[in-house]
Amino acid sequence: MSNIGIQNVINQGLNLMQNSLTEQQYQIWLEYSKSMLALASKNQNIMMNYMQVILSASNPLLAPYQRISMCLRYLISIQSIL
Repeated sequence: MSNIGIQNVINQGLNLMQNSLTEQQYQIWLEYSKSMLALASKNQNIMMNYMQVILSASNPLLAPYQRISMCLRYLISIQSIL
């Protein structure tokens, strides 16, 4: 079940990347991804690592699609252990 939720987050993120992703869309997806990951995993290390990825992606010089890409890479990498 938890893997399905994260797969949905990943799919939605990939769909957003196919369009002109706005900052607002990224922020909404980001909050959604954090909520779903918290539901999918009670492992605090996974959440802390994701927060570190988000912090790295918060560089204002990065475009929204670059930031979502960083987050998606992390979510894809942990999907199999959830």
